[in-house]
Amino acid sequence: FDQGVVGIFPEREEMIPFLLVFFNSDHATKMKREINPSANNSANYLKRLRIPVPNSKQIQEAERICADWRQMKVVEKDVIREVATQYVERNFLPSQVSA
Repeated sequence: FDQGVVGIFPEREEMIPFLLVFFNSDHATKMKREINPSANNSANYLKRLRIPVPNSKQIQEAERICADWRQMKVVEKDVIREVATQYVERNFLPSQVSA
């Protein structure tokens, strides 16, 4: 099977940690499943998500979370999802992240 690899690149590089955290949250997964319950996380579905716009403090917090993940050599998926979900819940109103 030949499948092209698709990447997501934000216009502002400082958004990368935020997007990594957001896309690993339960909220992003729920929104993607509302678009197509059986789809994987391809760019075609991720680009359709309504993503909240973080302020500088929220971007810095996402950077700290990603730095923590990098320092931990092995991080379980459940831990990543829990931290990411808590970040989204703490920083954004439910109306901003619901589909």
